Amino acid sequence: MKFTCEKTALVNAISIASRTVAQKSTIPALEGIYIRAGVKLTLSGYNLETGITISVDANIEETGACIMPSRLFFDIIRKLPDDTVSISVDENPMKTKRLLALLSAGALSVSMLAGCGSTAKTDDTASGSAAADTSASADSDLEYVKSQGKLVVGITDFAPMDYKEDGSDEWIGFDADMAKAFAESIGVEAEFLEINWNNKVMELDGKGVDAVWNGMTLTDEVKTSMNCSSPYATNAQVVVVPSDKADAAKDLDGVKDLSFAVEAGSAGAAAADALGLTATEVQSQADALMEVAAGTSDACVIDLLMAGAMIGEGTSYPNLVYTLDLNETNGDEPENYVVGFRKDSDLTAAFNDFYKSAYEDGTVEKLAEKYGVQEAIVAP
Repeated sequence: MKFTCEKTALVNAISIASRTVAQKSTIPALEGIYIRAGVKLTLSGYNLETGITISVDANIEETGACIMPSRLFFDIIRKLPDDTVSISVDENPMKTKRLLALLSAGALSVSMLAGCGSTAKTDDTASGSAAADTSASADSDLEYVKSQGKLVVGITDFAPMDYKEDGSDEWIGFDADMAKAFAESIGVEAEFLEINWNNKVMELDGKGVDAVWNGMTLTDEVKTSMNCSSPYATNAQVVVVPSDKADAAKDLDGVKDLSFAVEAGSAGAAAADALGLTATEVQSQADALMEVAAGTSDACVIDLLMAGAMIGEGTSYPNLVYTLDLNETNGDEPENYVVGFRKDSDLTAAFNDFYKSAYEDGTVEKLAEKYGVQEAIVAP
């Protein structure tokens, strides 16, 4: 298989197809993107419930198909220069297993090749023209958002930062309300897209979202993958257990043998891994709490701000408590929350200016008190 296409179009297609790629599956093919070069180039993702197929304009030189790990493929392509790329797959007939299955989900059907013993090669085929020197950084992200009339914000269900009240379709919370105010300040509307947190970089680079704004901890991965705002709040990772197990879970020795649920790609997952805890990844921190409440996991690691809003007396989880601050246990400083934008995006400076103004005029304090996060707010 061999094809040539525009890098930006391919990155966008990978981002969209990855939304339905399974995080963990007993069927390895479901953890990758099915790439088919036939009459046209298509990328497909499927998780046994939902499927997405997207077409990409491409010059197809050799037909074929394979499955590529979505995150790895995305990381390879996005690091290439902004130009045309050529992708070739050399098939090894001794290793290739061709099992073609038609998988359907609702109105969507995805043809997937289960197993592909091929090696993918990526080569930059830049023409060397002056156009190749025109990078995305030369374009204004702010003007792009204005031209779309909306700021698309990538979030997960994460009270008190981004959540919906029962019976409502409106996203609210400290981050959600701040995003709406920021969008209004630049003359557009805020639109919220619930994303797979592990794919946040894909969504951002593929322009599926314009900002990742969901109590995002400033980690090394975030620093290298995004253009980050100044910190606006502090946080820590805490262990949550049923209240009847709290006394035994006040130190590392008391939790080291427990089974944990953690949000995939989160600071909580990193903290659990650093301490060698046995953890299962789930879609969101809200799902991690449900795992503990249902008894399918002994404990979970979530953000302190979420624990303060979601567990204990008067909440949906009155029988859950948090016991151990993993930042203190690891000897780490408190975490900082930031908003993530695309690399070299001028939206970052626009947000920092907005936050400074909103802090000075009392907007930040008012919203922080509304959602009970005033103690975590960082001055600009």
